[in-house]
Amino acid sequence: MNAKQRPAKDPIPRFAAREEEAEFWDTHDFTDYWDELEPANVLFSPNLTSSILLPLDGGTLSHTYRHAGAKGVKGETWSGRG
Repeated sequence: MNAKQRPAKDPIPRFAAREEEAEFWDTHDFTDYWDELEPANVLFSPNLTSSILLPLDGGTLSHTYRHAGAKGVKGETWSGRG
């Protein structure tokens, strides 16, 4: 399905509760909303001793690796800054 064939996406509503937001994102693909999202401001410590695993779909993972590569770092270590 190309962009012309894709159905119109729902607008991101204003959520009254986290549960409403969770329900919305459970039924919508956030990659359809890249142009409406804003980067989060996150502080990173240079000497982290813990990590988390975050499952990502193939498209999001590919996007992350491409963006990291453009910054000259590996996707696993990309901080999102700069």
